[in-house]
Formats: sequence, structure tokens, C-alpha cells
Amino acid sequence: MDNWNLEGQTSIFDFLNDTQPLKITKPVRLIELFGGIGSQAMALERLGVDFEHYRLVEFDKYPVASYNAIHGTDFKPMDVTKIHGSDLGIVDTQNYTYLFTYSFPCFTKDMMVLTKDGYKTIDKVEISDEVLGHDNEYHLVTDSKKTGVKDIYSIKAMAFDEIKCTENHKFFVRKMIRHYPTYENGKRGKVREFLKPEWVECKDLDKNYYLGVAINNNSIIPKWDGTEFKWNDRKRKNYSNKLSRLMNNHSFWWIVGRYLGDGWKRTQGGIIICCNKKETYEILPHLRNCDFSYSITEGRTVNKIHIPIKELSEFVSQFGYKADGKKIPGFMFDMPIQLLQSFLEGYVSADGCYTQGKYKVSTISKELAYGISQLVAKAYKVPYSLYKTKRNAICVIENRVCSQKDSYQVVWKLNKCKQDKAFYEDGYIWFPINRITDTNDKEDVFDITVEESHSFTVNGTIVHNCQDLSVAGKQRGMTKGTGTRSGLLWEVERLLNETEHLPQILLMENVPQVHSKANMPDFEKWLAFLESKGYTSVWQDLNAKNYGVAQNRNRCFCVSFLGNYKYTFPQQIPLNKVMKDYLEDNVDKKYYITTEKAKQLIDTLIKNGKILTDRQTDRQTMQFVNMGTSNEQKEPSAREVDVCQTLCARDYKGWQNYGSSGVCEWSKVDN
Repeated sequence: MDNWNLEGQTSIFDFLNDTQPLKITKPVRLIELFGGIGSQAMALERLGVDFEHYRLVEFDKYPVASYNAIHGTDFKPMDVTKIHGSDLGIVDTQNYTYLFTYSFPCFTKDMMVLTKDGYKTIDKVEISDEVLGHDNEYHLVTDSKKTGVKDIYSIKAMAFDEIKCTENHKFFVRKMIRHYPTYENGKRGKVREFLKPEWVECKDLDKNYYLGVAINNNSIIPKWDGTEFKWNDRKRKNYSNKLSRLMNNHSFWWIVGRYLGDGWKRTQGGIIICCNKKETYEILPHLRNCDFSYSITEGRTVNKIHIPIKELSEFVSQFGYKADGKKIPGFMFDMPIQLLQSFLEGYVSADGCYTQGKYKVSTISKELAYGISQLVAKAYKVPYSLYKTKRNAICVIENRVCSQKDSYQVVWKLNKCKQDKAFYEDGYIWFPINRITDTNDKEDVFDITVEESHSFTVNGTIVHNCQDLSVAGKQRGMTKGTGTRSGLLWEVERLLNETEHLPQILLMENVPQVHSKANMPDFEKWLAFLESKGYTSVWQDLNAKNYGVAQNRNRCFCVSFLGNYKYTFPQQIPLNKVMKDYLEDNVDKKYYITTEKAKQLIDTLIKNGKILTDRQTDRQTMQFVNMGTSNEQKEPSAREVDVCQTLCARDYKGWQNYGSSGVCEWSKVDN
């Protein structure tokens, strides 16, 4: 099959062992894991390879539908976590060469995961933690690890400030379709229909999809067994259990909510609740209902209510320390609805307000904001909005220099209106997406694996534990913990261990960060695993623009052969085509961006000299940057290019804030 080789190049089907050339003469059966629309299959077709579309393992139904339309196949969506080595169908290696392709996708470090112990940042989630899945039940985490540095998407929506994840990360969503029926009176209406829940990758989401919030259905009264503590002389020990009788007392939980909003622990034991003069009379009946002793210190503007019960200070320690460290402990999410309502009422009385039919609470603790949101969803079965306000680190108040932190606000209302954007239905909250952006940034990514449901709740939203979860922050690399096999890369490991006959050739494509300094130890472990299975592996970064394609797409390729063979990657070839060589002369008007906003942006670029009017042609291939309004500090910019930036699956939706390639076409406009 010499015609498989490009002139002066070697393909993975033409390589040498230590003694003699080896040709692939048997028909190829292609097995694609996470194959998308089948780019590897397209490459084989262009090389003229005699191959069969043998297996496609792809979870998302939309790429599968595209794959079938492009290649004339009839594959169905498959979840790699639910198949076994035997499902690959590698049975006749004497008559076929099996080519096995794979990759592995990913979330960011500041993403909050709801565990049975409360919210944790994803990098702190550990094996044996339990997380809330899409079935509204808690499930065991079996793996937890960091999986590398990857390209990051940003999603902003009604119920969270931001989720940062890789393009492949799947969300539990419902698609919204609008209908415009004509009524008997001749008027047209507008009706929303929501399809059944499904899993959709980040890159395929748009504003027609509604994200889901899982609601904990447990109704468990907390248990408190008292506490043992030492007095300040450190000699005497004391055991106290005065609070266990109050675990089903509404006033007790109201007091706890009030403390969380505007209280702190006394140095000598007990707590202090701060309030204005009028609020004092609202608090005192709850204290009496709990049979708490107290004293009041009156100040110029506020009162301080002292509750000198040391056991109480031990109990509220579960809710964190200081304003930015406060949180909702895990047992709260299991509590009965009526007690949660009392707790929220107490919290609103301290750190919130009721205005224009809406409840609003504020905090500088992100963990607390997401915890309160989850309690609101459970207690009232209503949607909520969560807002983040970025603040300067230093401010001046009454001639005093003060430090300040970003704040969060949770807003909800109890009455339902026809015009509400979000809604509750059958145990879930469904809410709209505001914006999705390819940030063009790279961040550390993490992954957890969850038993049974294969899903969890991040920043209040249901997500799949798919391949990887990317989490921003400087972490320790693509660490594979003891006994873990998180992420889809380790699903590949599992399948290779399970199959009786190994594929003769493996081909991996991924971002170059898989072999960065932080990730190299785990990449080497992966290569060592392949070697233990009998593979010889070679890897190298290749950029599409160095191989005849006018796209700046740098990827790491790893080729593994079953046996002791050598392989050299192709040499670079000159780029003889530029972007405009790919363009059609006549373009359908539907592909033009003709909005008023687009016109204003183009006018701004011309005015700032970013697009030159003394052009040589009627077309300019451009790279546009900062075309959105997400960062008002950065002006829109553009430059003429011959090579486009990396193409993304959602480019068809128009230019992105952080950078898109496009064509600026000049034409005469009749006045």
C-alpha cells in the first residue's frame, strides 16, 4: 500500500522495525474513542486507506449525528464509562489491523462542588466524598485527580456567577423551543416548550438551553451529641449537651441563621448577635423559646446580644469563621424544609432585605452564597439568581483606608409569574444561560469519578463527571492518586486491560499541555503503562500550519505500535495556501454578520486604524479580538492574517469576545 505515503513523508502505516520495513497490508478497522465528527476518519479517507468505520464511542448525540451524515454510517451514542473491552470487537487480528484513536477532555479550581459535607472547591474533593448527582441523590466519589492544563470556556448564567470548564464538559440541560400559535381572536401568542433533560457538551450549548439544579430530597433532623471542652485554666474538662433538645426547634434555627448573618463567637465562650434597636425585639422571643440566657450591651447605633453558652459557640463553629470563611455545613442540605425556612428567615433578618417582592442577601463568602442558594431552592422550590460584584482591594470610608473583597448576592421571590425566566418542575430548578465564551486561556484541570450517577453538582449546577474537570489554579499536575483512574484517559487504560486482543496501533491527539512540566510525571506513567502492554510509543507536537493547512492548531500526537518498531514523524512542509484560498467567491448572505452592533464595531476598528481602508483587495482575512463587551477596559482590535486561529466547534455562532478569525468584505452601498 505504497500509495498511502505522501511524497517525502512517512505515515503511521509505513514504518520500520530494527531490521526491515514493515507494511500494513491488511484492511484497517478504525475504533474512535471520543471521535466527534470523525477527523481521523477523514484523514484516512484522504490518504486512500482501505479502512472500515468499525466502532465510534461518543457520548454526545449531536456529533454522532454529524459523524453519520458525513461518513454514511449508522452509529448510536455510547458512554465510554459503560462499555467493556469486549465491546470494542477486536477479534480477528490475523486478518485486520485495528487502529484505536483516543483523546481525553475537562472544569476550574475555584468551582464549588456540593458534597455531603457541604460545598468544596473541586481540587479539595477526595475519594470517599459523596456528591449530589443529577438523580437528586448522593453518590460516592471513587477517583479524584488533576488532569493537566487545557483550553477553558466560561459560562455565565442566572444561578451562578461563572463556571469555567473545557469545551467537552457535559451539562444536564433542557432545550427550550418557542411556538407562536394563532388564537381564535386572531392574535398570535408566544409559548415556550421544554424538551426532556439531556447531556450536552459546553461547546454545543447556547441560550436555548436551560441548566439544571438538583434539589436534595432528604428530610433529616440533625443530631447533636453535645461537646466536651476545657475551661481557660486548661485543667477542668466539661461535657455539655443542652442543644440536642433544640434540633427540631424553629426558633433555634432562626437564631443560627441570624448568627450566620451578623454574629461572632465570644472569646470566653458563647456567641454575640449584633442588631439595631428595633431588631432587638424581633430576636428576643426566639431566645426565650430556646430558654437561652442572654444579656444586652447597648451601643450608640447598635445593640449586642451576648449568649454565654459555650456549647453554642462549639455548635456554630461548623458554619465557618469570619465573614469570608462562613459556609453551610453539609447536614443542613438534608434538613426538613420547615426548619430550613426558619433558618433562612433568621439569616435574611440579619444580612438581607425584602424589596419589590424579592428577597436579597449579601455575603463576601462564595461558599456561603452557593450554600444559601441551594437551601432556597429546597426550602421554597423557586429559582434564584446569584450575582458577583468585583470590588477594588482598597477603598476609603469616612477618611479611613479599608480593605474589601468581592461580594455575592442571592436573590429570589416566592410568587410565580408567567414572565419568569426560570422555573421549578418535578424536583429540579431550570434556569437560562446568559453567555458562553471561549476564553483562549489555559488553566489547570481536575477530574472526579462518581459511582452510579456519574454526575455531580458544581456551582449549584448539574454536570457530568465526563473526561476531566478543569479547575483554575496552580496545582500539582495530572496526578493519578493511589488506586484512582479518573478521567477518560483512565477509561482507555481500563479498556486496554479488559480486551483479550490488543489493537495493533494507538493514536492519541491532545493539547500540548499533556506533557507540560506539571503533567509530565503522569504522562510518563501513561507511556509506561503502554509499554507494559507491549507498545512502543513516540510522541511529538505538530502544528497544522506546518503541514499545509492555514490554521494555527498545535497538538500533541502520540503513536503507539504493538511490538518493537521505530517511527519518525513527518517533516514540516511549506505553507502554500492562506485563509483566502479556502474561501468561496460567492457566499450566501446568511453567513454575513450584518447587525447594527457589528457595523458599530467595524466602524470603531476603522476609526482606530485597526482596519485599513487603503486595502489592496476587496477582501481581508482578519483576526478579531475583544469584539464583545465583557471587558470594557479592552478596545476591539483586528489585524490581517494569513493563518486563522484554532477553529472551535461553536465558531458558527459568530465571533467570540476573546478572538475569532473572519473575513472583512468591502462592497459599495447605494445611497
